Amino acid sequence: MPEGASLHRKLAEVSATVGQIPKRGFNDFHKYHYAMEADILEAVRGGLSERHIALLPQIHAVIREGTLTTATMAFTFVDGETGETATCEWAGTGEDKGDKGLYKAITGATKYF
Repeated sequence: MPEGASLHRKLAEVSATVGQIPKRGFNDFHKYHYAMEADILEAVRGGLSERHIALLPQIHAVIREGTLTTATMAFTFVDGETGETATCEWAGTGEDKGDKGLYKAITGATKYF
């Protein structure tokens, strides 16, 4: 890695190494395949770690309307070498009649971020 590589350059390098993520999940109700959050995280975690980058999620707001829960979040990349940061706002929505709506919203936000 070139000396003084910026956080954005390091993130671009990670993006270039990821490739296609297999769709190992299957939604029985709607009959479609999808990439699972765990597979996405596994695909990017090594590249981030090799470049000393941490990803820190933060929940800003949670709104529940009926069975839908929306989590508004911020994801901050931190370069452990330079202290440089980059933050992106994002949201996710999860549907659940019980207590798992927030967790589904967080998973959706993380996965699609």
